[in-house]
Amino acid sequence: MKPDVLAVCGDAGGAAAVAPVVELLVREGRVNLRSAVYRQAAELWSRRGLPHQTLPAGLSDGELSDLAGSAGALLLGTSVNGLDYERRLGALFPARAVAVLDFWSNYAPRFRSPAGLLAPPEVVCVMDEQARAEMAAEGFDAARLAITGQPAFDALAGLRQAFGEQERQALRAALGVAAGETLVVFASQPLAEFYAQPELRERHPGYDQGTALRLLIAALEELAPEIRRNIVLLVRPHPREEPGSLAWAARSTGALRVRIDGSGDSRACLLAADLVCGMTSVILVEACHLGCLTLSLQPGLVGPDLLPTNRTGLSRLVRAAGEMRGALLDFLCDEPARAEQRKRLAGLAADGGASRRVADMIYWRLNQRKAH
Repeated sequence: MKPDVLAVCGDAGGAAAVAPVVELLVREGRVNLRSAVYRQAAELWSRRGLPHQTLPAGLSDGELSDLAGSAGALLLGTSVNGLDYERRLGALFPARAVAVLDFWSNYAPRFRSPAGLLAPPEVVCVMDEQARAEMAAEGFDAARLAITGQPAFDALAGLRQAFGEQERQALRAALGVAAGETLVVFASQPLAEFYAQPELRERHPGYDQGTALRLLIAALEELAPEIRRNIVLLVRPHPREEPGSLAWAARSTGALRVRIDGSGDSRACLLAADLVCGMTSVILVEACHLGCLTLSLQPGLVGPDLLPTNRTGLSRLVRAAGEMRGALLDFLCDEPARAEQRKRLAGLAADGGASRRVADMIYWRLNQRKAH
């Protein structure tokens, strides 16, 4: 008889990390897998054709215990959204749970109990040694942290190779980018709303999506006539963001057109772009894996820079408004600078095995439970 596994996800980032593992477990057919999702994860599961139960808001710990039932293992994303079903299930059933981290930030809020104590499950899958070291420095037990890689990155190398010039030009045309025009993609995040949560206010980075986007638009408006190019700025809202909240940015003034559109394949849009901009979204890490020139706009940054690719030079940090023009000129117009950055990016590749390693953790957890 196959053992039961329950997957639970809420926020978009955690769901994107867990979904490839779910798909692998389903393909291998060694377990009976149930998915219970909420918030943005429900849309992602529907888009990927994964069977699921959509969870309502306001579930009690007792109802979450009933949901877990007799599942031999729980496969959990991580969320900080006020419902936090993954965090609560991990605290209720630490010996059964395997949590999958998706980004290098807010480690403690993802696993903090209502009493303010760290309460992670006995297995937390992390992206790399950097995440493991940073979590250990925040008080996590390093013995519980397994380096698996980020499952959402497994498919990126293949996409990078498969997306050719024909696909690129077809998508640019569909986005309304004419021959000779420049396409800049801005990956937005609801930072203003995210850091308004009481447990995260002290971590506010000193800027938000409005700050970064206004500076980018102003710089591109000034730059476009100077470099004698029409520029299309495609603003892609985050799944947690209301597209209408960015409507103020849409415009067509002179040589700059700004379009707000989160539809279609985000990774294809990155590959079609001449430049990718954002703040600290995981989309920027994906852009680097896809070989895209990438700017991380964090004007007025307070505290540490959370984007790991900035630290390794794979993306470029813009820390102040005065740095914006030079960074844009380098990555849009300076061919030697562009070539040098592409050379750095050429050696970046995930090994494609993160989903396999997380799935093996689930099988290991099931065997441990069976042995006891």
